[in-house]
Amino acid sequence: MNRRPAILFVAAMLFTACNSGKDPLRARFDSIDNSLGSANARATGQNALAVLHETIRQKKERNPALAARADTVYQLVSDATNMLEGCRTNLRRQDIIGRSTAPAARLLVHTALGDSLQKMLILVASLDSMPNEDPYLHESDWSVRYFENTPTVAALTILAKFESDCRKAGSNALTKINNRL
Repeated sequence: MNRRPAILFVAAMLFTACNSGKDPLRARFDSIDNSLGSANARATGQNALAVLHETIRQKKERNPALAARADTVYQLVSDATNMLEGCRTNLRRQDIIGRSTAPAARLLVHTALGDSLQKMLILVASLDSMPNEDPYLHESDWSVRYFENTPTVAALTILAKFESDCRKAGSNALTKINNRL
């Protein structure tokens, strides 16, 4: 009796069983990332900031200075969310599986992009009069704390959280402006 086909069959079954499910760590971060994406969609209504901004622009004759402030807020939040989405897209391209710690560090730790992102997040946080919830944002090693030795999937989740925070700060600032018009 030839045992080779039986051994190959068992090996194929074991290989399939071992690779059939997602990595538990990846699955957890994917779940959090999807949850944040859903929260972003609900909180912003996909275009809630654009709608709110347009509502303010329609009332600009009441107070042109406030309308100009709304334009600045809207542009800043748009730039920040575009930068964050660009970082997320870049990380996904570099590490499809999401386990490597190198891509996040390479992209954001002690780089011009990481420094720009930090400055952008500080500006957006200043839009909201609520106290800054991120105690590390103003520290020089901010990017090291968040992105050094961080798996790509975790970095994607962190960036999604920052995006949610940006949209929330922008929404709060635009709502206050709209209420003053």
